[in-house]
Amino acid sequence: MLSITVEISRRITEQFKKAAKLAFPKETFAYLIGHDAGTQLAVEELYFPDDVEQHCTEDAVHVQPHWLVDAQTHARETAAEVIGDIHSHPFPHSMSYVDRSPSESDIDRAWGSVYGICLVRQDKNGRLRASIRFYPRQPEMITKVV
Repeated sequence: MLSITVEISRRITEQFKKAAKLAFPKETFAYLIGHDAGTQLAVEELYFPDDVEQHCTEDAVHVQPHWLVDAQTHARETAAEVIGDIHSHPFPHSMSYVDRSPSESDIDRAWGSVYGICLVRQDKNGRLRASIRFYPRQPEMITKVV
């Protein structure tokens, strides 16, 4: 199995967790800006689209076509590239079991080399807890029923 290393600073993960908690109970989204060296990915910053909150609901992020163009322009200005994205999955405390697993739509829309999911869960005292996990983009699977 191929191993991929994602190098990301605690400062950047905490930045996204903070944004995800502020957006709760809605999702939020950012692009991962950095460098992709195949099995070594270095995330150097996050790029939040200017109008991201207008396109996020409690159930989905409605990614706008201009977001990627804007992120790529920003990345080029810093001699970097867009290597993936990250979004949050908010869950109120009423849900008994939650995890950071990607949904079918997360897998289908994954772009770049890597994507992250930030689980934001509200505990019984109302405090928000967040954790992040990264996933490699999955190869396309073609199914032929014969």
